[in-house]
Amino acid sequence: MDSGSCPEVAGQSEPLEALRDKARWYLGAGVVAVWIALPENREVAVLSGDGEHRYVTGQRLPAPPGLPDLSPEVADFFVQLSGR
Repeated sequence: MDSGSCPEVAGQSEPLEALRDKARWYLGAGVVAVWIALPENREVAVLSGDGEHRYVTGQRLPAPPGLPDLSPEVADFFVQLSGR
């Protein structure tokens, strides 16, 4: 596995805690950050070696080490939900 970011999307079939477990597995395999998009409240949880941090509309995700140009806006994750 590379050292970049791994995105996940919370859905009706996979609870957040299951995604957190999966994120811990990815982190243990060398991924530096896991993004979990939470459509219900339009937040993105970023899990890394520093713990879990939540970001909301109007914020950008921090660029992971080694990927300085990868810093999307939270709203971009939910464009289809907003009808834009």
